[in-house]
Amino acid sequence: MTAHVVYSAIDPDRPATNSRRVIEMIRDEIGFTGLLMSDDLGMKALSGPYDARAAAAIAAGCDVALHCDGNLADME
Repeated sequence: MTAHVVYSAIDPDRPATNSRRVIEMIRDEIGFTGLLMSDDLGMKALSGPYDARAAAAIAAGCDVALHCDGNLADME
């Protein structure tokens, strides 16, 4: 699971969930080959609409974008 924190030494511009650099480090340098999921996109740590948050996580390399609060309107 990624975190919505900025690792400034790796990617000062994006939180780990949205950072291709961080995801590549997880995959290539650490060698993780399992399912990689974002942290909860609804926890208000990321800005923008939910669809954009999910798209950014997937584009960065997450396999699954989590939305955990159960609010159906937000998930639609």
